[in-house]
Amino acid sequence: MATEFLTGTQNLGTEQPGSPSVQSIPSLDGTQQGMTDTVNALVNTVRALAGHQPAPNNKSQPGTKNDQQKKKNNRARFSELSRTTQTVKISNPDDPTQFVMVKQITKLVMQDNVTKETWEWTL
Repeated sequence: MATEFLTGTQNLGTEQPGSPSVQSIPSLDGTQQGMTDTVNALVNTVRALAGHQPAPNNKSQPGTKNDQQKKKNNRARFSELSRTTQTVKISNPDDPTQFVMVKQITKLVMQDNVTKETWEWTL
């Protein structure tokens, strides 16, 4: 049985993005600050791997020029192209007079902002 090794250059011959660069995780030194630093590094690594940007400070009000600029500069990996919903009544099985009305997503179309691929989810 032969072992086959694949070689090549990253991003050559593929339209997939390269791997994100992530910071190293510091070793836990037993102090409270060390634990905080380790947890923060883990959170930042997961965000980087998922393509999320750190949450901005809430210094601007929705609809202001600053808020609109943030939306324009959004560097999220995926963006929502469209969504279809329907209103559904959810009742308590023991007492049908207790219920809530919720909007349920029946169709969602998303786009990968890096590869420009789209995917569609339907209920």
